[in-house]
Amino acid sequence: MRTLAVTLLATASLSICSCRGGSRCVSKLDVAKASSVEIERAAQQFHQANQRYPESIEQLITADSLGEKFLNITKAPKDPWDHEYILQTDGDKVLIWTYGADGKKGSTGRNSDFNNQMIHRKEI
Repeated sequence: MRTLAVTLLATASLSICSCRGGSRCVSKLDVAKASSVEIERAAQQFHQANQRYPESIEQLITADSLGEKFLNITKAPKDPWDHEYILQTDGDKVLIWTYGADGKKGSTGRNSDFNNQMIHRKEI
């Protein structure tokens, strides 16, 4: 399953296109949504193995005390707008944020911030 997450992140980031010629196009928003959910899955796997959520995405790409990596990549993934995803946890749940195209917290409209829970609730 972890390999699938990495494959999706890599494939999705390469699939951004301008929707010409009738090919199936993946928007930057779709890529960010899919990647956020895959990072969330890796964080949940980390939680199952370590009885706590990671404090950062870097912990998902670095081997834990058992030698396990949860995202098989060498550096933290960036959203389609070339900004780092933000991982937040309160101990009970994990939020994977992207600050949208402008990369600034609190933006609205086309630059709206969103997280994995908003995706699950179909708010975006």
